[in-house]
Amino acid sequence: MLFRSLETRSDVDMDNLHMIGTSMGAIITCLTASVDPRPKAVATIVGGADLEKLFAESNIGVIQALRTLTNGHYELINMLMYMMDPQHVAFLTKGKAFQLHNGLQDISVPTGYELFLALPEPKEQYWYEGTHLTTFLHVGTIFPRMFEWFEKY
Repeated sequence: MLFRSLETRSDVDMDNLHMIGTSMGAIITCLTASVDPRPKAVATIVGGADLEKLFAESNIGVIQALRTLTNGHYELINMLMYMMDPQHVAFLTKGKAFQLHNGLQDISVPTGYELFLALPEPKEQYWYEGTHLTTFLHVGTIFPRMFEWFEKY
């Protein structure tokens, strides 16, 4: 819907569309790039893949509650979310450039490397000292890298 709205604007170059997503938005951005041909390049901050590992290891309160409610038997959740896991649709992003920015101490979404492995080239990944939240303290480095990536692609 957003892309359709952007297509109506004369100040938007739809041939040069790039996307940025953070946290869950990074996962949604990856999924969008896998099904929509318009974005040329994507940059994510503290995103990941391997939702099964995410459910097993994340310290996000909602996910911890789901583990408790299911007594650790959250296989049904994993089955339902299979096609929502970026690692399972990453191959559909072929031809799009991905840049990932992740925190070395991120235990909320500890699966940034899994997403990187699943993505086709071109891709690059940067790691920063920081947790899921404190990685954002590196925006002075992250954003210039993103803009350079978008200029390249």
